[in-house]
Amino acid sequence: LIFVTTCREKTEYIQKIFGRHTYDKVENASLLSGIEYRNLLETIHKYFKKYDIIEESIADKTVFSNPLFLKIFCETHSHRSGIVINEHTLVESMKLYSDSMVANLSIKDGAVDRIVQYNICKGLRQLGRILWQRNTRNVDYFEDFYPIFKEHSENLLDEGLCFQVEQLSPQGGEVQFTYDLLAGYHIAQYLMSETKNAKDLSQLLNSDTTYKRLFGSQNELHALAEDIIRTLIVIVRE
Repeated sequence: LIFVTTCREKTEYIQKIFGRHTYDKVENASLLSGIEYRNLLETIHKYFKKYDIIEESIADKTVFSNPLFLKIFCETHSHRSGIVINEHTLVESMKLYSDSMVANLSIKDGAVDRIVQYNICKGLRQLGRILWQRNTRNVDYFEDFYPIFKEHSENLLDEGLCFQVEQLSPQGGEVQFTYDLLAGYHIAQYLMSETKNAKDLSQLLNSDTTYKRLFGSQNELHALAEDIIRTLIVIVRE
């Protein structure tokens, strides 16, 4: 009898399931970096069939090599047909997923608590601001994440798809979005919230700081520059 189990490469998961700090300390463990290209089409087909999705076309199938994103996309587009999957659809997935996550975490006594919903949305904008201003992809749990989300912090982590935390201990721990495009979406949302009209937007995009972080040299680029740009292009067009 052979027992096989899987989990994401998260310290918290590995500790709870296997009692180890890293996967390489688990006997007979193997690390899978994602869905291999040779299995990609079959995997997409199985997921789309399960979630009742009928696509018209897919611009780039390799975006679904990340299992987390494939799951997010399917959950936000279930029971839909004739979908043209392109950059707009991918960014739309981030919005739909974030809105759904916030609504689910805001439910109290069977209904959405608008105050809780507002506070979580406000917290996500604050997190986007910190990630942008610090030019980073992660924050400290105790210094940043908990002060922003307070009593909702653990619920956000337990949700499982949005955030991941590494090396959480009484001394600290780093929290980041599980998927870079999701992080880029929330940073872009913060940037857009700082503009009130086309003039403000133009000044923002043409500022020296923004240009360097999105299009500058390697040592100036934001860690999530590509994903911020992808999101901004879609949002600005709208």
